[in-house]
Amino acid sequence: MAISKAVKNYQAALKRIFNSPDGHTVLATWREDFVNQRALAPGDPITTGYLLGQKELVQEFINHLKDDGALDEVKLEIEE
Repeated sequence: MAISKAVKNYQAALKRIFNSPDGHTVLATWREDFVNQRALAPGDPITTGYLLGQKELVQEFINHLKDDGALDEVKLEIEE
């Protein structure tokens, strides 16, 4: 399946925004804050949905950048 022009433009925009030292810092922080955290809020489906939405959005950014070869997984570590 061919990638549409809109998807290519989206991936290019993500690459411009996040393929920099600052972009990697933001993605690493988002990964730590949203992806690596538990999204289930027992007894609270609204909060669970909200947390899952945050997690999925950040995962989508990371996956698009990885698919494009623009993101080195090692660069997503938070530097202390």
